[in-house]
Order: sequence, then structure tokens, then C-alpha cells
Amino acid sequence: MKTRLLLAVTLTLLIGHSAFAQRKFSFTLDPSVSQNFGYTEYVMDIVTYSDTGLVVLGSKLEFPLDVVMAGVRFGMQPMEDSTDAWRVEGGIFTNIDDPDKIMKDTDWKKKRTNLVVDDSYTESRTEMTSLLLTLEATKCVIHRPNVDLALWAGFRYHRVNQDIFGWDGWSIDSNLVMHKQSGAEKGISYRVTYKLPHIGLRSNIRYGQWASVEIKAAYAPVFVSDHDDHLLRHKIGTSSISGNGIISGASIHVSPTSTTTPKLLFCVVSNFAYFHASGSQKQSWYGDDPITPDKDDTGTVVPGIPHEINSLQVSVGLEVGLTF
Repeated sequence: MKTRLLLAVTLTLLIGHSAFAQRKFSFTLDPSVSQNFGYTEYVMDIVTYSDTGLVVLGSKLEFPLDVVMAGVRFGMQPMEDSTDAWRVEGGIFTNIDDPDKIMKDTDWKKKRTNLVVDDSYTESRTEMTSLLLTLEATKCVIHRPNVDLALWAGFRYHRVNQDIFGWDGWSIDSNLVMHKQSGAEKGISYRVTYKLPHIGLRSNIRYGQWASVEIKAAYAPVFVSDHDDHLLRHKIGTSSISGNGIISGASIHVSPTSTTTPKLLFCVVSNFAYFHASGSQKQSWYGDDPITPDKDDTGTVVPGIPHEINSLQVSVGLEVGLTF
């Protein structure tokens, strides 16, 4: 009985080894950690009229994105380099800390004379959760012994939730008197979601069997939705807007075990992205706004407010993974 069991295990291992050796694809699994930098800038303008004529009321909120992201990237590609080589990869990432930098909130008036007068400025602490999902594919179009050029296309889904706590700053009243203001309550809950199809080029330059450099750049049509709950003013702003962006990156790959399987990889990865989107926002009040004590704002809805979102996202990180 023991002899039969030993023969069965040996045969299974031999068949598995043969199938593994003859397979046509390789797979990668790359856990990663990166330091992110940048911001999401939320800008809004309201055109109104006063006794002195046309006035533009402006507001800008700048949300920090300086967090540490962690996740995993996984991919599949043919075992051998060839002129028709392709690669498919995906990834899932999230932040593991909160931003160190502050959220900045600025309001201003721009009168007919083009004189810009700041009404208020505050700084606040930010807590953040995020989810980044990526799915990308490349198809080689030029293949040389030490360099490839490939078409690169994919889709990214990026959701960022930020809760804003406390505020410290100043405001100017109608008599142009400045007042300091501060508080500790939760003031804003902000959610922004990016949907980013993209297409561009990706190049891989190889240095022997143990090192390579990858450079990539793509154009991205930008589809953004956001939800801004000003808790202290009982007001929600929502929008679904679109625009344009760029996604790019560069990485260095080193494999000290280039001739063995599985192959160990060390990668230093950097990424740069910028997105701009514009359209209109709708604001609605679910309670009475304390800044207008002379009326009850509950149920008020103001559509068609000019609105734009700008986001700069930069990261530098390390991946350590396996190709098998």
C-alpha cells in the first residue's frame, strides 16, 4: 500500500513538473508600498448681484493626498519574448495612513472691477480612506533584442473619501472687519470618484537578463463624480463632470535570480498623473444654514453652479514580487 501511494505521488509530481515546464504563460505577483503626494482641488464660482453690481462668489477646497499606499499588482504574459507579445495586469491598492498636510478652504468675492477680496480662510485636519483598482493591457508593436515599444491601454477606478475635522482661520464681515475663527467638530465629508479609461505607449529597455527600465505615458478622458457634505451648514453639493488627464510613470526592475524560476523581482516605481474636469454642481440644503439667520434654507436647491476639479497625484514606491 505504501509503495502504491509513493508511486502515485511521484507520478503526480512528474506530471505537474512537466505541465509547468511546458506551459506558455508566466505570472507575476508584486506586493507594493508607495508614498503618495499631491492634492484634489475643488473650485466653485457663483455669479450673483448686489447693490453695487455683479459679484462672483468663489470657493476653493484643497484636499491633501500625501498618504502611504499599499496593495498588490498581478499580471500574466507569454513565457517567451516575441513580436506579438502581450501582457495583462491588474492591481488593488488602498491608503494605510492619513494625510500629514492640512485641508485648505478659501472663499472670496470678485467684483465688477476685478478686485478679488478673500472672505475667509481655514485649515483643517483630514482623515482619508481610498480604493484604487487598475486593469491594464499592453501589446508589443516593435520588438528588438534590448527594447520593446507597446500599445498600452486600461481603466482605473479611484475613490477617495475624506472627513474634515476642526478648523482654524479667519473671516471678514460686511464691514471689512477680520474675525478669527476655530472649532473642533467634523465639518465636511467629501467623496470623489474617478473613472479613467486611458491609452498610450509603454517602452521597456532591458540591460541583460537582470535589469530593465520601463517608461509609460497615456492620455485619459476623465469622468469624475463628487459628493460634498458641509455638515455644519446642512448643505450637500453633488456633480458628475468630465475632462482630460495624463497618466505616466517610470520604473526600474532588478532580478538577482534572473535565470531561475520562480524569479525574484525588486522594482522602484514612480507615477505621475494630472486630471482636470469641469461642469456644473447642484447644491441642496437638508437643514437651515446658520450663515443665513434671516431665512430657513431647508429644502432649497441651487443647480447649475460652475464647478471644476483638478487633481495632481505623484507617487514613489517599492515593489517586491515573483515571476513564476
